Amino acid sequence: MTQAAPTNNGSVRWRAARIRLFRGYAPLVIFVAAFALITTLTPTVAPDKDTVTLRETPSASTGGAAGAAAGNAGTATTGATAGTGAAAGSSGAASTGATKTTTGTAAAAASGGCPGQALQVPADPYSPPCVAFSGSNGGGTSPGVTASTINISYRVTADFASLQSSFGNLSAAAPATSVADLERTYQGMVTYFNDHYQFYGRKLKLTFFNGQGTFANELQGQGQAQADADALTSAQQIGAFAELDGDDDVYANALAQQKVVTVVAADLADASMTADAPYLWSQIPTCTQYISAVMDFVAKQLANKPATYAGGSLKGQPRKFALIAPENPNYQICANQAVALAKAAGFTINDDLNYDVDASTLATQDDELVAKMANDGDTSVILLTDALSPLLLSDRADEQGYFPEWIESGVASLDADASGQVYQQAEWNHAFGVSFLGPTVPLQQSLGYAAYTSVEPDQPAISQASNAFQALQLLAIGIQMAGPDLTPQTFAKGMFAYPGSATSGPNLNFGAWKFTPASYASGTSAWAIYYNPNAHSTQDGQTGAYTVASPAYPVGGFPTGTPAFPAGFPFAPPAS
Repeated sequence: MTQAAPTNNGSVRWRAARIRLFRGYAPLVIFVAAFALITTLTPTVAPDKDTVTLRETPSASTGGAAGAAAGNAGTATTGATAGTGAAAGSSGAASTGATKTTTGTAAAAASGGCPGQALQVPADPYSPPCVAFSGSNGGGTSPGVTASTINISYRVTADFASLQSSFGNLSAAAPATSVADLERTYQGMVTYFNDHYQFYGRKLKLTFFNGQGTFANELQGQGQAQADADALTSAQQIGAFAELDGDDDVYANALAQQKVVTVVAADLADASMTADAPYLWSQIPTCTQYISAVMDFVAKQLANKPATYAGGSLKGQPRKFALIAPENPNYQICANQAVALAKAAGFTINDDLNYDVDASTLATQDDELVAKMANDGDTSVILLTDALSPLLLSDRADEQGYFPEWIESGVASLDADASGQVYQQAEWNHAFGVSFLGPTVPLQQSLGYAAYTSVEPDQPAISQASNAFQALQLLAIGIQMAGPDLTPQTFAKGMFAYPGSATSGPNLNFGAWKFTPASYASGTSAWAIYYNPNAHSTQDGQTGAYTVASPAYPVGGFPTGTPAFPAGFPFAPPAS
C-alpha cells in the first residue's frame, strides 16, 4: 500500500502557505533566484568559542626589493583543531607559474619561491605556492591592468532589492541584505587579498555599479540587451580586468564578448565554459562535473538493486530511475550526458523529463511530472533542477502519496541545509545523493570569516563573507599564478599551473579545487550525503541537515557497493 500523505493540520498549513506564496509572486524566477540565495545568505551559527583566528607574521616588501609577499600570511586555527590548514602543505611544493623573468614586458623583474615557506598563506588549503618578487611588473599589461592596480567590477542587478524581499518572505531566518553590507564585505575581502597575496606591486581595485539587467530575466535567458549594456559598463566605463558577479550565463557571455575575465557562480556545462575561453571561470562545479559524480555514484551503488530508501509501496522494488531537468540549454547538455552515462553503465533512465520555468504553468507541470513518475513506477528521481522545483515537486508527491528516493546531484545548492529544510519533510527524509561541499562549518569557523575579521575586527561579518572569499580566492589564485605579465591568457596559464588545493581538511570549506583546460571550474571530488530531518544544522541553527556519509572520492571514483548510510535511514521526520 502506498504510504499515506500526512493529514495533520500542521502539514496542511505548511503546504498551503507555500502554495499561496508561490501563486502570489510573479515571475517565478524571482522565487528561483531568491530561494537560491537562501543558501548563501542565511545566517550561520556556532558557539562563540568555535572561531577562526588569524595570526599575522611580519610583512615582506613587494615594491622592488626581493622578498616574500607571503610575509603577511596568517595561521588559522579552530576551537576544535589547531593549524587546520597544515594539510595544504603538500600542495605547496609545486612550482608556481610566476617564474624568474628575463624577457618580455617585465624584463627587469625576478620572481621565485619563498625560502622556508611553501604556501602563500600557510593556513589556507586553497593557497597557491608562495612567490617572492622584485623589479618591474611591466605596467599596463592588459585592459584593466596598470602598474599599480587591477580593476575589478561587481554589478548590482536592477532587481537586487526585490530579490532580497522575496527571499526574506521565503525564509524568516534569512534577513535581507543591503547593497552597503554587500559592498562592505567584498571591499574587506579585497583588502585581505591585497595584503596576503602576491600581485607583483599591484592592488585589486573593486568598483560596484548599478546594472540595467535583472537576474530574474537573465535566469530565463532573457534581457540580453541589458546584460550587454552592463558588460560594456564593466569593460569600458570601469575598465575592468575581471567581474565578480557573473551569476548567470546571459551576463557571463556578454562579459566574455567584452574580454572581461568573469567569476561565474552558475551551473554551466563544461562546453559552455570552454566556448568562451579564457574568460569564464567558476568557483563551483559545472553541471557536467555534478552529473558525472552523481551518475558514477548511481551506477556503482544504486543501479540494478532494490529501492531500499524509498517509501510506501516503492520500498524494496527494483530501482527505476527518472531524471528531471529544466529546458535550459546548459541543463539539457548535462541531462543528455546523464542518459548516456547510464546507458554506458548498463542501466537506463526510465523517464527523461524536462520542464519549462514558467510561472503560469509550473504548478501544472509539477502535477503532471509527479503523476507520470508515480504511474510509471519510478522509484528513484535524479534531480538536475533549480532550487525551487523540489519544493513544488515534494508537495505534489506528498499529496499524491508518492514517496520515491530523491537523488541529489548538488546543482543549485540543493545540498545546502537551508534548501532541504523547506522541502516537504515527509518526502525529503528519502533524499540523498552527492555533494562537492563536504562537511559544512558555521560562518564563524570559515576561512572567509577569519579573513574578513582580520581586516575589519570591529565590523560584523555577514554570511556573504564566505561567498566573497570564495570568488576573490579564485581570482587571486589566477592573478598570482599568472605572474607580473597579467593578461586573460596568462591568467588561464596560471590557473592550469595551480597545483590544486589540499584534498581534505577541516577548513576545506568549498571542497577540493583544481582547474584544467577541459573544465574551467573547481570541482574535483564529491562526498555521498543523506538528509536527516531531525538533525541540527550547523549552517543556520535550524532543524534539518545533510550529513556526509563517505570519504571524498574523485569524480568517477566512487567505489562499488552500497551507500554508507546509517541504520535507520531514512529517518522519520518530527511530527508537525
